[in-house]
Amino acid sequence: MKIKILETIDLQELSSRLNERMAAIKNEIVTTLTLCEPVNTSVISASDTGQNLQNAVRSVEALRQNLYNVDLKLQDIQNILAGYEDAINSEQVEEQENDSQVG
Repeated sequence: MKIKILETIDLQELSSRLNERMAAIKNEIVTTLTLCEPVNTSVISASDTGQNLQNAVRSVEALRQNLYNVDLKLQDIQNILAGYEDAINSEQVEEQENDSQVG
């Protein structure tokens, strides 16, 4: 089961936090790529011989699950950046409104 959590951090921490998350995602992608060859071998063997089909199916499912987990983490980063952009835009609109009220 997956759950979403929210966290409030200082703006100065944003870059380093995103860098840490991207590094972790990169490692997961590398690990997932190392699974591709064994999965490929399992799939080819099962399709050639008709044996160990369930093993091949499970291998493909595990690979798909790893890719799904990576995608979820990338989506989190995308949402963080979108939220940051919204905060910047909101701040700019607020400043423009304040300037127009003063002037």
